[in-house]
Amino acid sequence: MARGGGKVDKNWVELEYDNSDSVNANNLAFDSSTSIKVAIQAIGGGGGYIREIEYFTLNATDITRKYITLSHTPINDEIQFVVIEGPTQVYGVDFIRKETTKISWSTVDTSEGLESDLRTLDIIQIEYTRGS
Repeated sequence: MARGGGKVDKNWVELEYDNSDSVNANNLAFDSSTSIKVAIQAIGGGGGYIREIEYFTLNATDITRKYITLSHTPINDEIQFVVIEGPTQVYGVDFIRKETTKISWSTVDTSEGLESDLRTLDIIQIEYTRGS
């Protein structure tokens, strides 16, 4: 039995799951080390974008400034912020992008922030999409 779908909504496009070039649950590998986006990019659906993952070990300067600077400019605000050995954070509540490449956790920039939670030597993982 083929896994897949059909119409999501009567006003949406009907997907052709029988087409050998389509991406569906039958031909899209997914495991704990691969996100759906990464898998789609790997089979040619990336549109010229790269999903970037950066790690930051916070130092005293980072804690004082309450932000880190990414190596590249994200194409949008679809950004994941994870404190290693901690939970995923919520955009706008715990962190926010500002000045194109800065990720801030200041309570001045966000609704709650992480000022009282982050410490020197905490490791932060930031995942975002950038142009190629």
